[in-house]
Amino acid sequence: MVRRRLFIHTTFDCRFDGVCRDDCYLLAGKSDEDKQIRLPDEYWVNVVELAGQYGFEELSLPINPLKGVTGIKEPLHWLRLLAPVAKKYGMVINVTTTMEVAQHILPSDQVDIVAISVDEYRVGKDWKKKSEKLARVTKYLRHIGVEVNANVSLDLNFVRTFVMQYEYWEFLKNSFDYTTVLIPKAPPKEVTNQMLFPSGNTIGFLTDTAKAMFKRPLVLRELLANPGLTLENLGWSFHWVPQEHEDRGSFLTALQYHTMVKDRELIGSNGYMAAPVTLSEVQETAHAMQQFFDALHGVEATSLIDYCLAHKSGEITCDAGHGQLSLDARGWLAICPYNNHYLDVSNLDNFERYLRDTIPVVENIPYCDLVETTRLQREPDEDYGGWRDALDMQADYVIGHTEFYQR
Repeated sequence: MVRRRLFIHTTFDCRFDGVCRDDCYLLAGKSDEDKQIRLPDEYWVNVVELAGQYGFEELSLPINPLKGVTGIKEPLHWLRLLAPVAKKYGMVINVTTTMEVAQHILPSDQVDIVAISVDEYRVGKDWKKKSEKLARVTKYLRHIGVEVNANVSLDLNFVRTFVMQYEYWEFLKNSFDYTTVLIPKAPPKEVTNQMLFPSGNTIGFLTDTAKAMFKRPLVLRELLANPGLTLENLGWSFHWVPQEHEDRGSFLTALQYHTMVKDRELIGSNGYMAAPVTLSEVQETAHAMQQFFDALHGVEATSLIDYCLAHKSGEITCDAGHGQLSLDARGWLAICPYNNHYLDVSNLDNFERYLRDTIPVVENIPYCDLVETTRLQREPDEDYGGWRDALDMQADYVIGHTEFYQR
């Protein structure tokens, strides 16, 4: 069951500013002046009081290690301020933070769920050194009755780590209660921009490599959020298929994943093999990618699907604006943490007015342009030579310069 939840970002201060990926929903576009903003503690206490009175069931707090530019150096300051208020209304307290902060959470903090971002501890980035400490922290939190989850961002490095160094994923499964792979969120303009080929040529497979496109997070999101989707105009449709593999479409999809994982350009500009590969290698990668899809889409018992991906996949319709609200450090409101904080509710009367008058008339949103894309359908006369019909392809569409087909 999804609880009605309030996300509060009490500060833009973060010691990891400039370390994490550029699209951090909390810090993207924030100036040095923004990072010094601090509203009175009394304001946040009253916000949680109002949320409890209007039926919110979860207080969600992102807690970053701090530089101290607001005068607050203790990352858990706002948690310890607001948890007693939230618990007065029976709210679940859900904290998203780092390992360094999480290890200082106490039983008296009344935290129910901790989600730890593990992006910084990837293989190749001191993973072996950090994993033992991370295991100790998760064991401690579980011991004091906290559900401990891991958040990891979807990008090409993670896909390769999952497939080629599966022990990393096994560690996460054994050390955490649940793991969520978070998909990137971006406005339509950025989605279209990433779908344009670097050469500017609309016939991408003649000029641009597949692996260059796979490194673009939003191209990767489109492919992996829709299992079986293939980049048509990078030459997959013209590719050689072994005679012993009867299902051409599934082989081409598997070959795409093999190129993605192995970081080798297997497609030449003429549409034929550009690097040695065997059928068994491709099948092995395809099997590993199926495990990846199970983790990404929450099929595995220890995996939770990203809420935004569940909406994108059609499993749910998003409750942003009534089932979830987000307040940033300025006291501005958004319908969800990833959306634009557009409404000034730094005056508590404005916040209560939204809770009282707006929430009752807001419905689930059918479309979210942060995770969904406007697809331009191909016209029938664009099917050159009718090869799509021969390959049993359907639902062809275009985003930017990039064309996709679905088995």
